[in-house]
Amino acid sequence: MSAGRARFGYFVSKDQTPQDADNVCVLVVHYDFKDAKTQLQELTQLEIKKDLIRDGDDTDVKNLDETFRKNRKCNFRSILSPEKGELLQLLSDREKLLQEFGCSDVPSVFVLYILSHGDRDGVILTDYVKDDVRKIVDERRDGQLNVSELFASFTTTDVLKSLKKLTGFDECLKFINFGSCRGELKDTIFPARDVNFENENSCRITYSPLTRNTVVFFSTVETTLANRDPATGTTFTHLTCKVLNSLEKDESLINVMTYIQNESHKDSVKGTAGQTPEVKMFSQDRSFVISKSPPDSSKSDAMSIKREFYSWKSSTGENMRRRLALLFSAVTEGNKQLNEVQTALSQNLDFETSKLKLSGTPWTSINKASWRDFDIGCIFLIFFGLVTENEDTNEVCVQVDGQETAVSQILLEFIGPKNDQWIGKPKILFLVNQETSSSADASGFIQPYMRISATNHSGWLVLVLHNKDDLQKLIEIFNGQKEKTEKSLQEHLANLLISESKETRDFLNSTLQI
Repeated sequence: MSAGRARFGYFVSKDQTPQDADNVCVLVVHYDFKDAKTQLQELTQLEIKKDLIRDGDDTDVKNLDETFRKNRKCNFRSILSPEKGELLQLLSDREKLLQEFGCSDVPSVFVLYILSHGDRDGVILTDYVKDDVRKIVDERRDGQLNVSELFASFTTTDVLKSLKKLTGFDECLKFINFGSCRGELKDTIFPARDVNFENENSCRITYSPLTRNTVVFFSTVETTLANRDPATGTTFTHLTCKVLNSLEKDESLINVMTYIQNESHKDSVKGTAGQTPEVKMFSQDRSFVISKSPPDSSKSDAMSIKREFYSWKSSTGENMRRRLALLFSAVTEGNKQLNEVQTALSQNLDFETSKLKLSGTPWTSINKASWRDFDIGCIFLIFFGLVTENEDTNEVCVQVDGQETAVSQILLEFIGPKNDQWIGKPKILFLVNQETSSSADASGFIQPYMRISATNHSGWLVLVLHNKDDLQKLIEIFNGQKEKTEKSLQEHLANLLISESKETRDFLNSTLQI
């Protein structure tokens, strides 16, 4: 491939025609906080004991530069410490953004990394002290002052809203990576019943940003910390680069993110806290495949990547753990597609299936059953009902008895450590909008193995579908034979997001690492 031509990957259309993504722009926005402590102490006269410097920030930038610019020949830029307004203006202005990369054409792929300190609700800190910091300190003499409150900040929502304003980027694949912490909780490794676990929002599902050809990758789930090491940088960036520099074959984008999630869980065993990267993928014009690592790439930190996807092979002749599928519907009788799903899951994928009335909270009873039977290795929850969005929280909900039930309320029934019998096990939740009223053993109870494979927030996947044709394609996936042994579930489901409709609200949200 000629010099200057990106070697990142290629698109594949519905007719399987490949097209190189030869114009790939990568922007890294990062904040190192090297002068932040001094600034705060001078402006507030407070003794700041906390070390605010993001040790390893320069390593992150170096790794990303080597991976994307040197190895993949992408158009690479990094910006240190832009002010909030400056950054959001850049990300919303086509001409300014293209000028930053010295090009006139919209890229086929735009990769964005934002690396900084962060907090709950998508807060990303800049290393600029707020103008009214003295006033804030004077008003908070109660000792409850959080240092993060003293810095100017923006949010992930601000970034995504800015990107929506970019003209001409509709067909560009936007791969957005947020590397900040998303809260103060440690995403502990099983067992962890003695820790603070106020994680009500850790699996909150929203439609945001609902932007076509967009994939968002978070370093960790909401409410939890992201790990960082002074020598290797952030775990999220370090492992992303290692995976991209180690691909021995072309892989779909969703599979590559799954590899990163898997490696993150393995890496967690080295420390006291884990980390669970989270993927959000929206409707796509076509699928995207990341090319194998170029032969002349720098591979100083290359590793062996194993395809450790969940096995959907038949259990015939095998000692396989039980699989449960609960199908909820307002109308359980005479629902043709519900019956087809049930048949496919039970006959082809060896699930024990039950059709249940979408009323009350019957999904909560599965926890009691699972405590009595530790041999349950995987659970599917499929809801056929009216899918809505809560106006106040923007959360995805399903109507139950005429009331909105947030998806997070359902997922929290299966998130550890209070429900640690489910840690590491696949927890698959499908929402099918109807307008009318590594293997299962990877999550076994052998504690040392679990420490390698899972954290309290790992293993869940949510897919939202609105189109009957997409549901039929899902049924075909369940009925498949050869395909189910060659592709990950995530890759199958990502293919359902390929659509010609620009109005589709389908998307996938996942921490499933196998």
